[in-house]
Amino acid sequence: MKTLIGWSIWYGTRDVEGELTRSLENGFDYLEISLAYPWILNEENLVHIIKVAKDLGFKIAFHGPWRDIRLGSPYREVSESSRAIVSKAISSVVKYEPEYFNVHIISEEITFSEKVKDRVFNEAKKSLNMLQKISEDTG
Repeated sequence: MKTLIGWSIWYGTRDVEGELTRSLENGFDYLEISLAYPWILNEENLVHIIKVAKDLGFKIAFHGPWRDIRLGSPYREVSESSRAIVSKAISSVVKYEPEYFNVHIISEEITFSEKVKDRVFNEAKKSLNMLQKISEDTG
């Protein structure tokens, strides 16, 4: 199995074509495309980046939205909303057959208390279960 070396690209990247060309020249094999806001809302831009990357021979991967996303939040409304956003993000890019989809299961809560820690872990487990189901359903 060949080890692949990837390069991340996000909406702060202004010259996508130049960045990808330099990445290829430097030996990178795949591109991890950030789905952070606002790129997740601009499918035309996303399609353009994927096309350029694939035309250059890159494999594609995605980094799920993570700013303001709290898959381990003990606030059920926050973790449920975060799961809905991540699920929508995965559903929108699965058609591109990515090598992987990266997410962060995090919470900003301070977990000194076992009760708080348990609540964070329970919400994180729900998020992991959701990700496993999506993975099984989409391949």
